[in-house]
Amino acid sequence: MIMEWKKLTPKDLDNLPKGTRVMRDGVEDNYWAYDGRENPDVPDSRHLFSKGGKSYAVEGQSIMEGEFQVEAGRPVLVMMPQDVRDLRNPWKSYVGEIEGLTRETEIALKKGAYPKDRQGEYRLPTHCKGGSVIEGNVSKEVYDASMGWRRQEAFPEVPEEVGRRSFQFLRELLGQRNIEYGKRVPHIYTKGRLIKRLKSMLPNGRKEEYVKDDFERECGSQYQMAAEVIDLLPEPATRGVRGMVFGGTVDHGYGDAENNIVTLSSTVMGGPKRMFCGILLHEIGHCSESAFSENERDQLCAIRDMISRKDGLLLTNYIGQAHVNRQGSFQEFIPEVFMAYVSQGEELRDHIERGPWREEWGTVYSMFKEKVFGGVEFV
Repeated sequence: MIMEWKKLTPKDLDNLPKGTRVMRDGVEDNYWAYDGRENPDVPDSRHLFSKGGKSYAVEGQSIMEGEFQVEAGRPVLVMMPQDVRDLRNPWKSYVGEIEGLTRETEIALKKGAYPKDRQGEYRLPTHCKGGSVIEGNVSKEVYDASMGWRRQEAFPEVPEEVGRRSFQFLRELLGQRNIEYGKRVPHIYTKGRLIKRLKSMLPNGRKEEYVKDDFERECGSQYQMAAEVIDLLPEPATRGVRGMVFGGTVDHGYGDAENNIVTLSSTVMGGPKRMFCGILLHEIGHCSESAFSENERDQLCAIRDMISRKDGLLLTNYIGQAHVNRQGSFQEFIPEVFMAYVSQGEELRDHIERGPWREEWGTVYSMFKEKVFGGVEFV
């Protein structure tokens, strides 16, 4: 067994004894191992590593946080970043904790409202869905309360050099998976027939061109989170994704996966961490539908109906609504199962075991495990 933290080469990873703890430094892309008999100072490690699904790996964000032993013969359990795993918990309310924060303001903030100070004139969007914003004037008290909420729930700003490293890592990671990085040119919302005709003339009937885009300084933490999440997803889980777009507008909702190009709207990019993580996984999940055959999709549709009749669908709130059940239609069932499988692994398995839907949910879980995630499961 390794008696101290040791920098490893990729070749070393194949020869580690069972029970060795393996961690990765995400900035330098180094691997470290330790046998776990002491608690030495550990290298800074923001995300985790498993090597080809082998059972020797133990995964955790640090030596002191949430580690567990993967026993011989058990599938590797991958632990997502804490902000992703928080999707399993109710979304905390700060009403009564942050001075001046009302329930109505908090709901708007959870839906992506972004407070603005325009030279002493304070504004808060009243509609943010899909990146479309209608701003309303608010008092200084509401503005201060909103900023206090965002300090708790939004991504922190990071130094530009840190953001650029995360951006570069994300670009390289997407390239390794044959996923193109880009950004759409925003379009104008118009319902006229001429606009509809112009839309049909664009490639693939799209409303916006798909172009390369450079680093955006204010999104450093978002790039970092996206990179961590995608890096921890097994390759089969992202095989259906053709491209990823960070920022822009979508026709409806907060993101889309049209033509298997995952898009996160500007609202999502500037919104709460919980919204970003949920929408990111949800839209990647839309692209995973191609992992199933037509017969398997028909089977999942029938099973979803049976689970629904037994009131066994899951509720996950990441867009600011008190009762969000996006599994209510089959179109949203696959991406929501994908999101729950990744972010709520233990809770999903418990949910399967404790209800009258055990057989139906068990079938769904097994199909996703085999077809989408290549046998990998999540904490």
